[in-house]
Amino acid sequence: MENTINKNVNGIAVTILKCIIAISSIMHLFFSNIHIRALLKLTDEICGFIVFMFVLSGLLLLFESTRIVGTSKNKTLVHILLFSFFQFGLGTKLVSIYLNEFAIRDKMDVVNHSLYMTYAICAADVVIAILAIVAICKKD
Repeated sequence: MENTINKNVNGIAVTILKCIIAISSIMHLFFSNIHIRALLKLTDEICGFIVFMFVLSGLLLLFESTRIVGTSKNKTLVHILLFSFFQFGLGTKLVSIYLNEFAIRDKMDVVNHSLYMTYAICAADVVIAILAIVAICKKD
C-alpha cells in the first residue's frame, strides 16, 4: 500500500515537473522579444550574454525533461535540479541589473515587463527545484 502511494506521489511530481518546465520554457522563448527590447534600453554590457544564457538554460531544461524515463531517471532529475539552480542564478543576476537601471533612469516600461517575466521564470525555477527534489527523494 505504501509503495503504491510513493509511486503515485513520484509520478504526479514528475508529471507536474514536466508540465511546468514545458510551459515556462516555451513561454520564455516565445516572449524573449521582451528581453531583447529591454536590452536595447540598458547600459550594462554583460546583460545580453546573461539574457542569452537565461533563455538557453530554459531550453536545456525542456530538452532534459524529455529524458525522465527508465533507469537514468534520478540522474536526469539531478541535471534538471542543477539547471534550475543555474537558471535561477542567471535570473537573479538579471533582476539585479534591471533594478540597477531603475535606480539610474526613469520611464523604463519595457524593462519593467522584462523584470516581471524574469520574476515569473525564477518562481517557476523554485517550483521545478522543489518538485525535482521530491521526485529524487521518493523511491519507485
